[in-house]
Amino acid sequence: MGKTLRRLTDEKYLAGLLDRQAPVVEEIYDAYFTGVSMYVEQRGGSREDAEDVFQDALVVVYRQLKSGRLHLTSSFHTYLFGVAKKIWLNKQQRRGNQFAFADINEVTLAADATEIFEQTEQYRLYRAKFKLLGHKCQELLRYFLAGVSMREIARKMGYRSEGFVKKKKFKCKQKLVDLVRKDPAYRELK
Repeated sequence: MGKTLRRLTDEKYLAGLLDRQAPVVEEIYDAYFTGVSMYVEQRGGSREDAEDVFQDALVVVYRQLKSGRLHLTSSFHTYLFGVAKKIWLNKQQRRGNQFAFADINEVTLAADATEIFEQTEQYRLYRAKFKLLGHKCQELLRYFLAGVSMREIARKMGYRSEGFVKKKKFKCKQKLVDLVRKDPAYRELK
């Protein structure tokens, strides 16, 4: 037997998503994933594609909530489904798939939803390439991105000088940039 959904109010969905409350996120999946999955699979995608699209849609909604740019003019379900559709259409267009062009007029979203999706894709590519860097480069760049001073980074990592840290940081950043630019997905995101 399937579990009974209790369906929260739109406000509770938004608040739970913003606060990253696992039970609320799970309920959102239970309530709305099937519709997104059917939409994606009917348009040439797989269940895995649908899972990716749904996850990306939740990230877009979360980022809009966090930035204060989300103001629902429809139900949460309608908005989430619209974001998911837009993401799937964007992915299909990048692949040159004909399904995307038939449905393009169905989607009405806030103008910044596409921009946030693009940023999400860029971030995903960056994270994947970041993981390919050596441990020391990852550690150094994490300190740098956290705003730790060059002097403190040198101390924490056992380097002899701030100048050495600057050179090492430059080399690590350059390696990361090279990895990102060599990936075929980078050209699609430009």
